[in-house]
Amino acid sequence: MKAFVKRLARSAGYEIRKIQPATWSNIPATWSNIEGDPPQDEIVPGPWESHALQMANRKHRPEVLRYHATKYGDDQRLKYMAYFLDLRDLRTLEPGPFEGHHSIVLEKMGIRENIAIESRPENLRKCQRIKEKYGLDRTTFILGNIEEFYNGTARPQFAGSFDLVFCLGVLYHIPEPGKALAWFRSQAKALFLGTHYPTPERPSDAVYRYNGKSYRVMECREGGIADPISGMSPVSLQPYEADLLRLLRDVGYDRVSVLGHDLQNGSPHITILAE
Repeated sequence: MKAFVKRLARSAGYEIRKIQPATWSNIPATWSNIEGDPPQDEIVPGPWESHALQMANRKHRPEVLRYHATKYGDDQRLKYMAYFLDLRDLRTLEPGPFEGHHSIVLEKMGIRENIAIESRPENLRKCQRIKEKYGLDRTTFILGNIEEFYNGTARPQFAGSFDLVFCLGVLYHIPEPGKALAWFRSQAKALFLGTHYPTPERPSDAVYRYNGKSYRVMECREGGIADPISGMSPVSLQPYEADLLRLLRDVGYDRVSVLGHDLQNGSPHITILAE
C-alpha cells in the first residue's frame, strides 16, 4: 500500500519523504549551526554583515531558501516591526540603511516611498545592489551624513514631510542624540527607534546637555571611517533608558511606547515607538 501511494504521488509530481521527529538532540542549538554558508553577491563582494542576501520577494529569491543568523545573531527588531507597524501607503525616512536589509522589509510592508540615507560610499554601493537585486522601486538610497543634517551644515537631497522615521542601529553612534531626535521629529510625527543603551544603571561617566537640560549618558569610542558599522564621529553618546525616554519627550514626542528590551548584537537593546 505504501509503495502504491508513493508511485501515485510521484506520478502527480510529488515526493514523499520520512521526516525525523524533532527532539532536543537534533534541534540546532543556534540557527548558525545550519549547514552551508549564507549567500554572497556575485557583483558586490562581501563580507555582507546583514541578512540582505538571504531574503526573498517577488523580484528575487536566493538559490537556496535557508535561514542563517549573521555573526551578530538574530535580528530581534523584526518582531516589533511585524507587531506594531502598519506601513501601507506611508512615506518613510530611513537613516542608516547599512546594506539595505530593512529596506527590503519596508517595501514588503507596503510603504509608498522610502528615502534611505547612508553615510558611507561602500555601504551605499551594497544598498544600490540590493535595490537592483530585489527591484526596490519605492526606495531611494542617497549618500548623506545625519550629523551634518541636524547641525545644518548640509542640506538634505529630499523635500517634503514623512509619515515615519524608521531609525534602527543609528542613534547610539551619534555624538548629539538630542539634536538627532529633534531633527527626526522635524521630519515626521512618528519615530520607530531601535538603539543600544547602557545597563545596569550606575553613576554616569558623562553628562549630555541639550536645550538647558542634562541627561546621563555613556561615552563610547567609534571605530572610524573605515569601520562599516561605526559612527561618523570619533565619539558617540548613549543615553541611559530613563534619560532617553525623557529626551524623546523633551524634543516633542507626546507618546513614547517601549515595545520591548532585547539583546541585539550581544548588547542591551531597546525598541521604541514615539509619536
